[in-house]
Amino acid sequence: MQAELETLNADLEREVDALDGAYDAQAEELREIEVRAKTTDINVPVIGLVWMPYRQSGGGRLEPAWN
Repeated sequence: MQAELETLNADLEREVDALDGAYDAQAEELREIEVRAKTTDINVPVIGLVWMPYRQSGGGRLEPAWN
């Protein structure tokens, strides 16, 4: 059982090395594709605004005003 597992692991390592050498991402040619948004594709379900007030303490530092 252990010998079979080691054989399978060795086979896997050889296959991974072969695949790794077969593909070079740096040599891949890239091309630009422009995708334009349509106004019908835009959906804004919720818009929110959060204000977290701060006040200046005696030492000139800002501290949260919500405490």
